[in-house]
Amino acid sequence: MRVWRKRSPEPQVEKKVVLIVVRTLTCCDRVRDILPLCDSDRRLEIHWVVEPGSAYRDGVDDYLKNLDVRLLRWAQARRRRFDLILAAHVDRRLGRLRGPIFVFPHGAGFNRILPKRTKSVVEPVGLSRHEHRTLLGRLVASVVGLSHPDQKAQLANAVPGAEHRSRVIGDPTFDRITANMPLREEFRRGLGVAPWQRLVVVTSTWGDHCLVKSPGLVDQLLSQLPQDEFKVALVLHPNVWRLHGEATVRAHFRDALDSGLLLLKHDDGWQVGIVAGDICIGDHGSVAFYAAALGRPFLKAVAAPADLLRESPTARFIEAATPVDRDSDLHQQILGAMSRHDPAELIAITAKSLGLSGDNGVTFQRTVYELLDLTPPALPRVLRYKAPQPIIGDEMVSVLLTLDVSATNANAGRVDIRRYPVILERHHPPDDRRDYVLLGKDTEVDTRLRQSAEIVVSAVRLGEQEALGWMKARLESTGVKLLVAALSDTRCVLRLRDGPLFEANTTPLTASGTSPPDPWITAAAVYAWLVEGGTFDQPVDLVIRLTDSPMRDIGISVTTLFGSALTP
Repeated sequence: MRVWRKRSPEPQVEKKVVLIVVRTLTCCDRVRDILPLCDSDRRLEIHWVVEPGSAYRDGVDDYLKNLDVRLLRWAQARRRRFDLILAAHVDRRLGRLRGPIFVFPHGAGFNRILPKRTKSVVEPVGLSRHEHRTLLGRLVASVVGLSHPDQKAQLANAVPGAEHRSRVIGDPTFDRITANMPLREEFRRGLGVAPWQRLVVVTSTWGDHCLVKSPGLVDQLLSQLPQDEFKVALVLHPNVWRLHGEATVRAHFRDALDSGLLLLKHDDGWQVGIVAGDICIGDHGSVAFYAAALGRPFLKAVAAPADLLRESPTARFIEAATPVDRDSDLHQQILGAMSRHDPAELIAITAKSLGLSGDNGVTFQRTVYELLDLTPPALPRVLRYKAPQPIIGDEMVSVLLTLDVSATNANAGRVDIRRYPVILERHHPPDDRRDYVLLGKDTEVDTRLRQSAEIVVSAVRLGEQEALGWMKARLESTGVKLLVAALSDTRCVLRLRDGPLFEANTTPLTASGTSPPDPWITAAAVYAWLVEGGTFDQPVDLVIRLTDSPMRDIGISVTTLFGSALTP
């Protein structure tokens, strides 16, 4: 007979209560990014509170409630004593709370001069006397986390005595970004970036001199970069989302979203964006700084604003960066920046804000547990970022094409095709002299585009007789020059307005092009061949190139249909 023994109760552990104080969405995002360094410890009870007084507080309470955290009211927090208080900012109001306080930056170092907040025209936010001392002169923080040793002298100059409470903790967020680099290809696939495409990450901070205050740059990029070669992602500062609301942000970028823009939310994957990106265009914000520190080519969209501390690494970074010339071809500027890129030039500057590289949050965790008078359970794990779910627009059903034909002989050649969004046509370079062809699917609802398309593609696969009926109806209702309908994954039928019926069979020519080619590609190549004086009196074999790389080359064989069952 088995004797069941009672299981010994687990030993009681002493609970430590930690209070997270936030004042903006930016602070929330920073704390959420590094707090997992203390996960998997049942000794810790985490509470959150929103500090009053910030002009950017609106929405923070709701944001935290949606995260299902234990949220206290400020009055409640003031009545209690905590074992540790963490904040990704510092100000006098924190001094009203009871418990050891550990403050650290919410961005890449300390670089903004905001006299309304610091009461100083020389001390940056986060390193000012007004923030670090109470009205009675007492130091607010028990420990001041710094991202680089050079900041200790800044702190000592502004707040004498505070340097003795400082500790260089590095930048756990940047370390986590760097540690996620092995997932780059996975992140790119998650964002829909093909192996032959380059991802341009546009990033904007907030304020009067940020990138989004320079209207139209995102639209210009989307209008000038060939869509099969590039994707564009946009990262906006949390305050932009808070000030305008998601509905307004979506509305402001409606044309861009419907032209292929990937809009990354502040709390969903901006870190993934710069890991996956090939080049960054931005301003003086932390995301741009991190991208350059990661070795990405960087182009500045705005000059350094007056409120940057001139001797700060951020100011020197933005001064040293190559500017974007919005009156010149952005495509060529991006290609040039990538080909000439020497990552060491800007990394030498960004390294002055990012100390303890590769520390991976160990010093941050050690500081937390020292203040709690606890032994850390283990070295902190560096967590992977999850692939974001970017905001995207509707499918483009009408596009502008440029077509370039290189004939090998009368029966063979190559057609280079580039696609551009028609709804952003007004943002083409002022000296653009290229000829564009308008191609649209038959699902286009914009009357102007529907009536003026030179090539129209059936949006669905049709049977042979259905295709003939569809073509007849379209020819009677619009001025279209060429129609195409897919009969199978690799077979299309095409008809000229005043010409014969053609059949085309397509084949991907590389391993990268395994999915069936879209019938619009076939239509564009046939149209280009005909415009250049080619004929299909004999079967013609064409190679179609959609990018500057052969990775996605497609082969088609086109034959004029005489006596076929398809012939009307």
